[in-house]
Amino acid sequence: MALRRFQIAIRHDPDFAPAYFGAAYVCTADGKLDEAIQYYRETLKRDTIYVLTYANLGYALLQQGKYPEAIQMLNKALDIDPKCSEAHLCFAKYYAYKQDWKDAGQSANQAIKYGQKLDPDLRGILEKHGVKIAEN
Repeated sequence: MALRRFQIAIRHDPDFAPAYFGAAYVCTADGKLDEAIQYYRETLKRDTIYVLTYANLGYALLQQGKYPEAIQMLNKALDIDPKCSEAHLCFAKYYAYKQDWKDAGQSANQAIKYGQKLDPDLRGILEKHGVKIAEN
């Protein structure tokens, strides 16, 4: 239902970036990453300063294994807002996937510092590999 409402908003005003972002977010939550990525790209055609568009697009791309573009989007998010906890968290997940525990820990602690809560599974993996994690 939410996706349909965002699509109606897009039809009503094709230049309304928040409607594309909302549709992308719903698609991400539903695991429809291809659609989410398309909607995030459409958002960026209309609004290039909303930090969460870059962070969320980066996360969707990471989930699809499109690492170079994902890293580019996450870096853009941090260029806009160095305190973007979502981007720091995505980097923590990326570095953990790459088994770069030092950078994973640094990114996770930055994410926590800026208000993000760590998933218990990610925290457990990091701590298992000797990473000291700050309290949430």
